[in-house]
Amino acid sequence: MFAFVFDSVGGGEWIVLAAVVLIVAGPQNLPKTARKIGNIIGTIKRTCNALMQEILAMDEEEVPPPPPVASAREQEDTTLHDRT
Repeated sequence: MFAFVFDSVGGGEWIVLAAVVLIVAGPQNLPKTARKIGNIIGTIKRTCNALMQEILAMDEEEVPPPPPVASAREQEDTTLHDRT
């Protein structure tokens, strides 16, 4: 899921991103901010995995076979017996 982020962002861009986060959050709040971001990413991953498991479980559910359909001859026989 996050492969596109790590493949498309180079090392220099990560350094710039870390510097911006450090400036915005400040050195005092950086651990708390990083923990919140980690918790949010973990929640998103767990939710995506649960959703994927639900979809796969729906795909694997067994559907009962439909009831057998009477042939045209059997239907004629039953209608003839009903008339007599």
